[in-house]
Amino acid sequence: METRLPLDKTSRISEFIKKFLNRQSCTKRELLQLLGHLNFAMRVIIPGRSFVSYLISLSTTVKDLKDKIYLTDECRTDLRFWYSFLVNWNGINMFYDSDYTSVRDIELYTDAASTIGYGGYFKGKWFCSPWPDDLNSPCEKKFSMAFLELYPIVVAAILWGHSWTTKRILFRCDNEATVHIVNKGRSRCLLIMKLMRTLTLYASRAVQDTCTFSGQSTSQVPASLTSNVALKSTVSDLWRHVLSTRTSQTYKVGYRAYTAFLANNGVVWLGKPMPPISEDILIYFVAHCYKNLRLLHTTIKLYLCGIRFYYIQSNCDHPFDYTNESTLLRLNMIMRAVKRIQGEHNSKPRLPITFQVLGRICNSLRAGVFSTFTDCMLETACTVAFFGFLRCGEFTVSKHFDSTVNLSVTDVEILDSYAILHLKTSKTDPFRKGVSIQLHKSDHTICPFSAVQKYIAIRKGREASFCFSDPLFVKENGNALDRDFFIRSLRHVLDICGYNSSLYNGHSFRIGASTSAGSVNIQDHLIKTLGRWTSDSYCRYIRISKDTIGKAQKSLTLSKNT
Repeated sequence: METRLPLDKTSRISEFIKKFLNRQSCTKRELLQLLGHLNFAMRVIIPGRSFVSYLISLSTTVKDLKDKIYLTDECRTDLRFWYSFLVNWNGINMFYDSDYTSVRDIELYTDAASTIGYGGYFKGKWFCSPWPDDLNSPCEKKFSMAFLELYPIVVAAILWGHSWTTKRILFRCDNEATVHIVNKGRSRCLLIMKLMRTLTLYASRAVQDTCTFSGQSTSQVPASLTSNVALKSTVSDLWRHVLSTRTSQTYKVGYRAYTAFLANNGVVWLGKPMPPISEDILIYFVAHCYKNLRLLHTTIKLYLCGIRFYYIQSNCDHPFDYTNESTLLRLNMIMRAVKRIQGEHNSKPRLPITFQVLGRICNSLRAGVFSTFTDCMLETACTVAFFGFLRCGEFTVSKHFDSTVNLSVTDVEILDSYAILHLKTSKTDPFRKGVSIQLHKSDHTICPFSAVQKYIAIRKGREASFCFSDPLFVKENGNALDRDFFIRSLRHVLDICGYNSSLYNGHSFRIGASTSAGSVNIQDHLIKTLGRWTSDSYCRYIRISKDTIGKAQKSLTLSKNT
């Protein structure tokens, strides 16, 4: 048997929802009208009750029917589910079996342990896994036993739900809260509600797959592989290491900007692995970034790279094809137009910390700015950064110290007349081959070898539990030197020295070392070696002063015509 929702009613509700998706707010009266329509639809679309809880809660936030209500992200997620379901549905819903099917009859079992992990079994197929890293420790209070018991049920539905079409599955659970949540379809806990939404979504897909839904993936993975939780976890971990952390963050922001752009313009894709994409859509997205987000050409280009990466990762069709020069010609022209309008972006200049500036920084720190240890640590960091042509991220940490990536005490080897600094990874060394940088003794008071030697001696003297795996540069409290603290301290010292500190940043040492090397006529190939450059890009780092240009022009007058 089957139930039907009239097509005119389906179309009317779809149009009503579409109008809401294009709005930022509505009145309480309008929201209650929408809930009335959805309540009628839920007589046929039973899973829909999991996607009205946020709308119901929102309707109670104001009293008067004329009061305005701002639609939250959670409410928009509910509405996108309804819209996607209705526009891709033929209005027919099969009745569920009149009797419940026991998990024993279909050989379906799931269980979870807070300290170990979770697992499931279904007709000879099985999965088991420790708790994902993004759950941190499931033993924490925020992860209730109801959440842990529900988790493997949702995983089982994702893997095997297509085999349970039209069936009423009776799960036996020893947690009453989980039983209540599954039966009701709602929970006050946001974490549990996310699981319930996923469970409900896959329950609805089991019906939709027999109607009009189709995936975008370019290939199908055998069930024997998709059910292998250990391998799936390994693949996910490998995908996380494809890009550097900073590039991954930028790509994620770009992809989120794209999905937000589509959602805000009424485009929905619930039930499909990836949102729709075409050259025309991307052109409108670029226009949105330029006009509304006011992004620079370079940032928009990174966003497009991020979108391309996520489609490749999902194995979905996309218009990007860099092997064909004629691909996306119109998009490339639009990007060129953005670049032409914006011109060369005149960002705030990054002044070089030359040897003369470094000398004043060191002298100020020796006179005393912070504590004795902090002054010594900062002087060593600045000196090593200058003579080693280092990027700021190569000797500081962004948030947390990682001994496999960041500089440790063991990465410094002090010999008779020079020290060796071993960088485990850097911007131009993504595969972590490592590089060794020599810091030689000089006859000057500003000497990297002497600074490192003195700093290590102080570290050994003040730390009872001195360990070679500890961070090389640490603050007074023993934590690794982070970028924010270093930049903040550096600018404070520059202010004391009389410089405009806002014009300097962590990269100023690398720029300053290149500029100083060029000013004393060090040969080009040596500058490239010192800075670890493999191309002529080092030329962009050398800042030429007005006096140098003036002297060069005056020397032209000394030339003799022949």
